[in-house]
Amino acid sequence: MQVISAANRETSTAQAVVLASKGGGVECQRAAQMEIALADLQEMENHMRETIDQGMAATSAGRGADTVTPAYAAAAPPPDANAAHEIEQQQQIAAAAEG
Repeated sequence: MQVISAANRETSTAQAVVLASKGGGVECQRAAQMEIALADLQEMENHMRETIDQGMAATSAGRGADTVTPAYAAAAPPPDANAAHEIEQQQQIAAAAEG
């Protein structure tokens, strides 16, 4: 899959095109364009990274290598130490508003 458009904030989807397909069964045909949920895209990337990590762990080079952090993750700010408390407060406010 290759994302070919910016995410649509209203639908939480993005346009994508199929780059490769097994070509049988219920798979999408190569070059098919579709709208795909961002959550599904994230799950596919997580699965791909997990599969790569497992494959690398099975090699001698992979066992000795450090985990590679993507550049965008390394450049991200540290987690907000107060975020969990703020989320809990917002959930309490929302629950009170719903009655």
